[in-house]
Amino acid sequence: MKKFLFKTSLLLLPFFATLLLYLIYVAPNLSGDLGVLGKIPFGKQYDQKMATHYLKELWVSNYKQNSNHQFKIITIGDSFSMQWQKGYQNYLAHLTGDSILQFQYRDCFSPEQAALLLLKSGFFQQEKTQFVIIESVEREFVKRLQKIDFNLQSDFQDILDDETIEEVPISKKRNYLEEYSSWVRLLLDYENPVKKAKLNQSFFSIHPQDLYFYIDDLNTAELTKNEIEAAKQNLLKLHQLFESYHINMIYMVASDKYDLYRPYIVRNSFPSKEIMQSFEAFDSTCYYLNTQNILRPLLQQGIHDVYFANDSHWSYIASEKVAEKLYEMMQNWGKDGSKQP
Repeated sequence: MKKFLFKTSLLLLPFFATLLLYLIYVAPNLSGDLGVLGKIPFGKQYDQKMATHYLKELWVSNYKQNSNHQFKIITIGDSFSMQWQKGYQNYLAHLTGDSILQFQYRDCFSPEQAALLLLKSGFFQQEKTQFVIIESVEREFVKRLQKIDFNLQSDFQDILDDETIEEVPISKKRNYLEEYSSWVRLLLDYENPVKKAKLNQSFFSIHPQDLYFYIDDLNTAELTKNEIEAAKQNLLKLHQLFESYHINMIYMVASDKYDLYRPYIVRNSFPSKEIMQSFEAFDSTCYYLNTQNILRPLLQQGIHDVYFANDSHWSYIASEKVAEKLYEMMQNWGKDGSKQP
């Protein structure tokens, strides 16, 4: 019996050793959405260091029905528009000197569809809104534009996501054994949602030449010409509809992390992405912003942490530059003589 127990303990030793490694080292050091998804222990110090540079005051609000404040600028977007203190809206608000409303919509809608429904409902007119910024991430924007239903009607309450949105994650009981199993699976690179590439120069203050990115950043490589053309037509139609309501719309595409850093990847085996080139005709308009055009020059200057090393989103550095460009576009609205594509 003792011999059997001894052999069993030897067999279980690797399990307990690796479980202990996960509990003591990996789990406490997970940070950023890529760190959590890929179970990569980036550590907490990086986020803490970055946070020291954020603006001290938050001038971005959620919609509250009992609020008497009317917002001249309203933004509607995905996770790139939900960074709050470190987000582009906060920097834009400080430039304009007035708070900005980030409208939280229900998950069943896209930012584009939600903005259209709010326009047709008269919400922007009621708020006396001057500018509506619709933000969509690169890997999703073509599909979202293509699927806009211009005939859809919806009540305001059906659009509004009235749950409280906070940056602080809701605490919940963690299943460490399940997390450990996921970590082992990811170590074997089985169904790993986080990909890694080597860069030809240093771009991050941790893991300087390692690019970690979300696997869905590669999705747009499969788009068809018909899907792209339909998206372009709907973007133009959306702009014209906002214009008919005398509301200024800016459509902003948040660059995928992979595509932004792609020119610097060593021996890149991942698919190339040319989706943004398909929309170059819109670059000359006053209502379209491809954020790659303002972020790539930062990389050319060798600036670190334009995107977070441990996250799929841009950092406060990019947020500030994006805000400056949006502010410039607003200041020059109608003055640059830009034409339709």
